[in-house]
Amino acid sequence: FFSRSASNSANERFNKLVAAVSDRTARDIPTSEEDLRLLLDTLADDTISNRNAIFQRISISKAAGNYSIDKLVLDYATSAEIADEDRKNLTIVIGKRGDKGAIKGLLNWATENPDQPASQLAIDAANKTVEENNFSNFISILGATKHPGVRSSAEKALKNVITKSRNKEKLATQLVGAFDASIDEKYKLSMIRLLGSTGSSAAKETISASLSSDNTNQRIAAATAFGDWPNDETFDALLDAFEDED
Repeated sequence: FFSRSASNSANERFNKLVAAVSDRTARDIPTSEEDLRLLLDTLADDTISNRNAIFQRISISKAAGNYSIDKLVLDYATSAEIADEDRKNLTIVIGKRGDKGAIKGLLNWATENPDQPASQLAIDAANKTVEENNFSNFISILGATKHPGVRSSAEKALKNVITKSRNKEKLATQLVGAFDASIDEKYKLSMIRLLGSTGSSAAKETISASLSSDNTNQRIAAATAFGDWPNDETFDALLDAFEDED
């Protein structure tokens, strides 16, 4: 099925493990810790051509024994010296499996590694769970990354948390604090846009000031923010701003 640079017994075991993915209905296949480590360690073998079979096999695995598949995959994805593409695929596997502890671990790793290609996928996985305690991670990543895709995903995740939060005032306070403390233009623009979804008094003050700014980008961000406002109380301010632009 596949060739692998290892002993014959390990090679045979590996081939048997990945052969299971040929059954597209297969789910929850009992997998020992030894076998899972065999699948993960095989990623170090550059001669494996159809690597996708490894990720598929891990995705449909169920722990046979007293160990956690998700923790083991997380540890490998965040600490092993592997190719970026393999790390991205392991991140996708963790997201698909949906273990909240593993997803939070991925997000913590992304917070420390905001420019890694896999960090965007980690944010996207965490965004699906909509956990408000991820808010500070998203803000930290947004402020630290130089990667456009990671920045975009972090802003989307923050907006998603705000939209579904019952404590928007508290989140607005964090955003205003981040806005005031930063000198990074792109980061400040993100904070302005995000404040619009909170509908708070603190947000209104910051957005109104930005709407009157000499900085064109800040005015555009502020208009976007007021466009996302949860009611029509900012309509007049937005209309006045458009008239002033004319």
